[in-house]
Amino acid sequence: PCINVANGVGLYDGTVGDHDPEFGATYVRPYRYTEGAKCPNFLKFLGDCWGQDPDYKDKVTALQQALCATLLGYAPRFQRAFLLIGKAKTGKSVLLKIIGGLFPDAARASVSFSQLQDGNMMVSLDNKLINIVGELSERQRIRGDLFKGLIDGSPIMVRRLYKEAFNMVPVCAHWGASNHLPKTDDSSQGFTRRWLMFKFTRPVEDSEVDVNLADKILLEEREGVFTWALQALPSLMKENADYVLPSS
Repeated sequence: PCINVANGVGLYDGTVGDHDPEFGATYVRPYRYTEGAKCPNFLKFLGDCWGQDPDYKDKVTALQQALCATLLGYAPRFQRAFLLIGKAKTGKSVLLKIIGGLFPDAARASVSFSQLQDGNMMVSLDNKLINIVGELSERQRIRGDLFKGLIDGSPIMVRRLYKEAFNMVPVCAHWGASNHLPKTDDSSQGFTRRWLMFKFTRPVEDSEVDVNLADKILLEEREGVFTWALQALPSLMKENADYVLPSS
């Protein structure tokens, strides 16, 4: 495993090597990998959101693993989409903005699951690392077969406008936010188990709301959040590895 950053290639053992085409990485993150970089405000934000929850530690670990897998393009190996779920003003949008801000524009898509049911939109996921699906629709249902194929990274035949069709193998992770559970006509356990949900239960008082919090954390601690996420890599490289699943 390796990941291109501004100052080189971050390797599995925590060292940074020189950029080299042989690594096959197609994106450069617009920040450096700095061993020991910290993100105290980001971790405080998670504590404010989840610190009173009995599964707080598991939530933080699962988020760290999910973000690490997304950064490396490994999400299809673990076959889960990620959903931040809870009431309004609980921090969901802030966390989603921070996560999206760790990826360059060329590696990021913003296509909802309902839009993906249009085959012409599917090609927009080609070679992307993350798809920010945004708020889930309260009315439109997610097609189970399409969803499961995308989450598993199954090859899909797609075509760019006026060009030949080709076999796309999705590597991107899908991140969304919602006030409600996903809706589908697929009653199988296969649909349900392909979600990892992060529950938000503590609304922030209006007097405590900082509309610029995500921007501040990205400006001051983006390298720290990136370094924090990569610390989960050893747990994902173990045999039969999987995400920690919070009880909530």
